[in-house]
Amino acid sequence: MNPPTPAQQRAWMAQWHSAAVELARVGQAELTHVDLSRVAADLEDACVASAREARLAPPSSGLIDQQRWLHRPPRG
Repeated sequence: MNPPTPAQQRAWMAQWHSAAVELARVGQAELTHVDLSRVAADLEDACVASAREARLAPPSSGLIDQQRWLHRPPRG
């Protein structure tokens, strides 16, 4: 694969600049129409779900299970 020519590099950078400008515009438009109560509810749901999973998760990082798996006898 050949490296891009200077003209291709300029075109690529212009395309990225155009995309950045448009993404910033879209992001700003979305912020003006955001439902903050819905965002707060979604964040609360995520926190509750995360806490529930953390409470139910075994108190192990999995290192012991990994060591057991790595030191098992070879199949053969």
